[in-house]
Amino acid sequence: MMGQIDNADETPVWFDMPSSTMIMQRGTNDMKLLSTGNEHSYFAVMLECIANGRKLPPFIIFKRKAMPKEVFLPGVVRINKKGYLDEAMMLEWIQVV
Repeated sequence: MMGQIDNADETPVWFDMPSSTMIMQRGTNDMKLLSTGNEHSYFAVMLECIANGRKLPPFIIFKRKAMPKEVFLPGVVRINKKGYLDEAMMLEWIQVV
């Protein structure tokens, strides 16, 4: 019975998450915030676990038109022009994972 109860959620993962606060000495006029320029770039991950403790492989969705050539960790990697799970990808996720 516990193997039939599950929980899934899609969440964004940002490539760069700079802090929104800075610690400066009082009276300092010059501040520099270093950034990679990817503050708004992210990918989506669909995660699922089952009540018996089993975790299913992550379903990773990149906002791209072509599949990246890099080698990825185990899991399911897909691309989508929107960058998140839509109806067609949801059906694929159900079949693959």
